[in-house]
Amino acid sequence: MPQLTTTAAFGFSDFHPPTILSLYRALGCVCCQFYRNEDNPPTVTQAIDVTQEAGLPIDSIHGVFGERYDPASPDESVRGFSIDVYRREGELALELGGPMVVVHPSPPTDKAVTETQRAEREPPMMRSMEQLAAIGEELGVVYLIENLPHNFYFGNDPLKLAEMIRAVGSPYLRMCFDTGHALMTGTIDDRLAAAADVIDYIHIHDNDAVTDSHLMPGDGVTDWRSLGRTVIDAELHVPLMLEVFYLEDHLGKLAAGDLPDRFAEWFDLAGSNRLRGNAVHAPR
Repeated sequence: MPQLTTTAAFGFSDFHPPTILSLYRALGCVCCQFYRNEDNPPTVTQAIDVTQEAGLPIDSIHGVFGERYDPASPDESVRGFSIDVYRREGELALELGGPMVVVHPSPPTDKAVTETQRAEREPPMMRSMEQLAAIGEELGVVYLIENLPHNFYFGNDPLKLAEMIRAVGSPYLRMCFDTGHALMTGTIDDRLAAAADVIDYIHIHDNDAVTDSHLMPGDGVTDWRSLGRTVIDAELHVPLMLEVFYLEDHLGKLAAGDLPDRFAEWFDLAGSNRLRGNAVHAPR
């Protein structure tokens, strides 16, 4: 069975992890993905203490991302720097106890990106995937390549990413399928089903198919009943991580309402969220 998880965001003024995580636990979440403000990060001990106190152990981390990090860059110095950073992210994931690292294939851009420009980035991204797989095997960490919206240099096509991951053929290189990003670049269900063999993690959030607004499932235009059936039919026994950043009051109202029941219905979660210890771990 899939299991519901959430993001644990540290170092942001409007996000108090102990309170927010307790509310996500009330929604049915059983683990969390560590994410931090690079300018205001917690210590490893602080992050572990907070998440364990909330009853949501860390199962993975969201690797750093932004303009500086570009594993698909044609500039070898930029690409190499990014790989060095993600090695350190893998080491951090091990310290936190969640041996998986989500990686953005490229940074965002405010310029139009042509298909020719995307194609030029495929060879350097393949080299990065091969290196990440080797680092993952060395460390015992799984690197999860995430599909992105159109306003990124590379990674907007989840089927292309899946094809590349298959070509590498390593259990240490897998996919984090992002439903909100997939919604913005096409249909979700068919592409998730087609990539299911390489998916080890799923980010779930909603939007209007235009803006990456990270809404709670049900607050956008996604058909969650259909998507849930696709996840079940594909036998994706992976974390379904709520990548949503609602404030405490709003989140508390949702937790007290029928949203936990809807999650259980959509994804057939009955019983699974009571089974701690089911988090996905890196292969040994």
